[in-house]
Amino acid sequence: MLIITLSAENKLVKKIAETQRRGSELLLDWAKQTNNVAIVDVMQHTNQLFQLFSDKQLKFANDFDGFIKQLEKICDADKAVESARREVTLLSEKEHKLKRDVSKASSSVFSKQRKGGHLYLLRQQLEQVISSKEVASQILSDVIAEMEVVKMFRFRSGMQGIADSYCKISRECDAIFRVHREITELVPAVRDEDVRSMFYDGMNISRERMQRLICNVSVIDEDAEQSTTTPTSVKRSNAFPATTRRFSEPVRLYSTHRSGAIPVPPPPYTLTQRVKLRCTTARTREFQELPDATQNLPLHQLFISGSFTLLIC
Repeated sequence: MLIITLSAENKLVKKIAETQRRGSELLLDWAKQTNNVAIVDVMQHTNQLFQLFSDKQLKFANDFDGFIKQLEKICDADKAVESARREVTLLSEKEHKLKRDVSKASSSVFSKQRKGGHLYLLRQQLEQVISSKEVASQILSDVIAEMEVVKMFRFRSGMQGIADSYCKISRECDAIFRVHREITELVPAVRDEDVRSMFYDGMNISRERMQRLICNVSVIDEDAEQSTTTPTSVKRSNAFPATTRRFSEPVRLYSTHRSGAIPVPPPPYTLTQRVKLRCTTARTREFQELPDATQNLPLHQLFISGSFTLLIC
């Protein structure tokens, strides 16, 4: 019953993967009709992410099927034990019947006439059955021990495979949708700005995030291939290198002298009438303003010194 339930669940995973693939393609078609560069760029990469995730789900489902079959083979071991036990049971019944026949023949009034014939044959058959039963019992004991070893091996292999498959798909899911989250942040969160004067320059960043994702997924695949021979405790743990900045944060070309500096938000930036900067100190957070001379500069020429962090209000 459990195997049937797992198989049914696996079929649903395949259907979900195909549905997500089609849904992502439809969403991309909608995005192209918006004529919004930011939405189109992010949605194109999002579609690639969902296509990749669908492929990984199908791979997970196929691997899962293989490990379920490993568990199904446990039933073969039970069948071998049952066959050996059935043989012992048949011999036990035959022994019991022959003992009863010998007892009847010995107590019969005609036993004196049968002592040299029929009774002797019955006892001889009984001895043969007892001997066969002892052999069958020993075989049963050996089969039980052997099949227990086989059963544990198949159970261990199947369950480890299922666990590894879930670990792999979870790591892939985390990697894919972290990138999805980061590239989505590239879409400007417009509040009071004039959208007509804004521009989108996140294409290079989103492309770089996708390239990094491909490398991370390759590392996950390599780890999965080594999982059957390498203990979990010594697997590679650098699939996702630690970083102190957000994936969507542009590479800083300046140095910060304050340890508590706030990360720069993703582009594009919009210059308002008064650009505010936040000074980060341990006790207070005060607002200061840029000199008036900088207010007329284009966005791409506006540089922030290392002692301030840009705050988008």
